[in-house]
Amino acid sequence: MALFKVVIKALILSVSVGCGAKNRPLQEWNVLTPGVPTRVSPDFKHSLLTSYILKQTHKPIFEYNSEKGYESQILDKWSRDLNYKHFQFCIYEPKTLAEDSYFDVNKLELFLNHFFKMEHLKPFIERNNKNCLKLTFSHSMRNIFTLLSQREHMPSFPGGQNWENGLGPFTIQSMTDEIVVLTKKGPTSSGIKRINFVNSNSRTVDSFIDRIDDFNLAPSGWVKRFDLSRFNRFNTQQLKISAIVLNIDDKEARRIIFDCFPIEEFRNAMNPETKAFVNIKSIFPLGIPGAQLGLIARKCSKTKIKQKPLRFVLWHGDHESRIVSIVKHLSEKTGIRIEVDFLPFNKLNELIYQNQSGYDLIPIKIDTKRKLHSPFFEAFIDPRKLITNQKVPGVLSTYEKLLALERSGQSSTSLAKILEHKLLDESLILPLYQVTKEIFYPKNITGLMIGDDFLDFPEISRIEKTND
Repeated sequence: MALFKVVIKALILSVSVGCGAKNRPLQEWNVLTPGVPTRVSPDFKHSLLTSYILKQTHKPIFEYNSEKGYESQILDKWSRDLNYKHFQFCIYEPKTLAEDSYFDVNKLELFLNHFFKMEHLKPFIERNNKNCLKLTFSHSMRNIFTLLSQREHMPSFPGGQNWENGLGPFTIQSMTDEIVVLTKKGPTSSGIKRINFVNSNSRTVDSFIDRIDDFNLAPSGWVKRFDLSRFNRFNTQQLKISAIVLNIDDKEARRIIFDCFPIEEFRNAMNPETKAFVNIKSIFPLGIPGAQLGLIARKCSKTKIKQKPLRFVLWHGDHESRIVSIVKHLSEKTGIRIEVDFLPFNKLNELIYQNQSGYDLIPIKIDTKRKLHSPFFEAFIDPRKLITNQKVPGVLSTYEKLLALERSGQSSTSLAKILEHKLLDESLILPLYQVTKEIFYPKNITGLMIGDDFLDFPEISRIEKTND
């Protein structure tokens, strides 16, 4: 099947649908998911499902428009001087975070102080009047709007017991093990008012099955249960890799598993319906400068070292018997015993983003929407975002230089290749393939925006359903 990357700047879908659509609610968007998150927070943005939810509930202070430049739907007024040293940000009408919770100039100040601390910047922030803040920097800050727009899931504030609130058009109404419900903020006469994220493993799913609008995150076996004539299809090659993290303490054992892990067998077992994979030997995908096609050159050998059993964690699914067989063969081939645990989606998702998960082999998908290198390194280098307890010597300063280049819009490829060599030399991550995916969206909708930043989830506030 030929693959093409969806790069249309703004394609609006408006196609009629056949009989049966009238039984589907027009102001409801139903998403079938492999589970539900235990917590919705920017801290877990690497989870696709959590990122899908955050895209609806959160919005950055500034957003980039290719025609108009940087804009803000949060600030009522903003200005700067010619030298980019002095800025003024104003909020005259507080913006809704959730019911009875608002984002005003006081929360703006709290957020900015937190944000600039994260970015290792120290502007002088003072209240210009009751609705405005004045920011003064000691040097030119031409990239301030870029920085604020790149934190697409910030500001974020405590909400319910298991979620945080943001400035997006939706807010979380409730979370259970079976369903996450989002509702539209404020009065609206058209468009989607409610989003249901429905756990495919729950009892609730049967009552939703005929009303599902988006099953792109669900296990692949679900596709055949839907009438695909109701959907438009898109074949996409995404800025995303699938990989195995090797969180193994002993460096020799780590290298042996790296060299012997059966990439092709494993990915075929996990994705039996995928006919062709995009081989990738770099830890960032094609579309990111410096990426390389192919499989990493490896030479497998058996070891006689004394090594405690390794623990491999995956999610429940139809692949379990195939994976057990593959791992058994890998253990025999390397002389290292490996045990496999299969966990529910939400439990695995919670574990992955902890550097003390207790597991030695961990599956991960890493992506970016802005063609940056840093998202592919942060989980191994950034002290705030580590998912492994293995230390990579001598890389933090290089990583910080790379971040500085990205913030200033300069090429970071040479530094990225240095960091990549370090991670591969330490056998910390094994790239499996670049993610390609056939995605489906209903024909009876308008406002689905497909562009350079399109991954697996749309901006639901733009969508309207039709009965035509």
